[in-house]
Amino acid sequence: MAKEGNTIQSVDRAIEILRCFEKNEELGVTEIGKMVDLHKSTAFNLISTLEKAGLLAKDEGASKYKLGSELFRLGTFVNSNLRKMCRPYLEKLVAEYAETVNLVARNGDMVIYLEKIEAFDAYRQNIKELEKVRVEFSKFKSSNITILKLSEFKDQASSLEELLKN
Repeated sequence: MAKEGNTIQSVDRAIEILRCFEKNEELGVTEIGKMVDLHKSTAFNLISTLEKAGLLAKDEGASKYKLGSELFRLGTFVNSNLRKMCRPYLEKLVAEYAETVNLVARNGDMVIYLEKIEAFDAYRQNIKELEKVRVEFSKFKSSNITILKLSEFKDQASSLEELLKN
């Protein structure tokens, strides 16, 4: 990483660690340490800090790390294109079914509410957009819920658009 002006070494290293995931979905501590040229213990301490902040998440079974949902949540503040793109379709669903519609992103047993449009006479959920909550299906009015990964959503977006046009 190019160093220009005043930087903080540990922050630079943490950014380098996050960038390791640009081409890798999951990585172990040793792999990350090698990629950023850090001793395993230094890499572990930085990774643990990033995990505690939600920027990385650990897959307990494989002892590997992946990007955490907090990065996605923070990213929605920078680029709200997905929310803007989905809003007209969510509004059509509310108009057609007279039910509250939520756009959520799932990460493990957590969901981040990206957008919520309430029907006029809606069952109220006290959840705000960009709020992260644990998935508890008993709290949802509908028993038929579909939660997609972002990549799955992108794959199905064109199908959704066709469906809503009809």
